[in-house]
Amino acid sequence: SLASTITIMDLMGYAQRINAQTYDTLTVFGIAGAFYLTVNGVLTLIFRQVEKKALAFEAA
Repeated sequence: SLASTITIMDLMGYAQRINAQTYDTLTVFGIAGAFYLTVNGVLTLIFRQVEKKALAFEAA
């Protein structure tokens, strides 16, 4: 949770810097949001698989 908060702060910081240079707010923050959702989704799937394998011994 803490790592996610730090990462989103970094991502939004980069987006704000790019926005200050381009003034294309919707595109910049839209791409930042899509990037965040993609990375978050992939990591969620990976950790679900890891958790499933780690807890497989309980099902047996």
